[in-house]
Amino acid sequence: MPALESIEDGAGFGDAAAGDRDDGEEVREGERAEKSAMLGQLCEVNGWHRDHARKALRQAAACPDPAALQRRQRSPVLRYQPEVIEALVKMWAVLDIPMRTWADWDNNVPGFLEVDLVGHDGGDLNGQFCFTLTATDIATGWTENRTVRNKAAKWVFAALVELQGQFPFPVLGIDSDNGSEFINHHLLQWCQDNQITFTRSRPNNSNDGAHVEQKNWAVARRTAGY
Repeated sequence: MPALESIEDGAGFGDAAAGDRDDGEEVREGERAEKSAMLGQLCEVNGWHRDHARKALRQAAACPDPAALQRRQRSPVLRYQPEVIEALVKMWAVLDIPMRTWADWDNNVPGFLEVDLVGHDGGDLNGQFCFTLTATDIATGWTENRTVRNKAAKWVFAALVELQGQFPFPVLGIDSDNGSEFINHHLLQWCQDNQITFTRSRPNNSNDGAHVEQKNWAVARRTAGY
């Protein structure tokens, strides 16, 4: 009775179990290959990374209603006050403009200007009052002035563009303080378009603009007063 002997020895059950395991493994391998192929096709169609595709499939399985899923995933709307936005814009502009000290430029080459504004408020800072824009060439001391209705960046920019054509040599560089009337992307872009170096002085270091500060007193204050 060979069949009975095989059963008693356990050999028949062992072979059957091994066969079942092999068949089960083949099925699982086939399922994995099929899932991998489907995942690859999903990534190819949507331009997704495989990790993102897996996450999307898990979310879809957990929430079969796409509209509900979209509502749940919607990001919160962030709102900033105007003063915060203004400060961020200025900060970005400052980071784009290099800082200069009084010793960083070649004082023997005409064309590098220090610029500054002088306010004529008459001792009363309330309301609007005019300013004088002073531009002084470091090498020659040549100075040009223009009056602006206030310190808004658009008036200062227009005056600088006009002043550029009044110097008897090409303007190669402009250095200002850190006021927003100078530190803005509009002026920076104009300088870059015209191949003009634009730098800023160190905060609270008036010596960095010593040339234009001297002309503020000698020209603007003596002519227009306070």
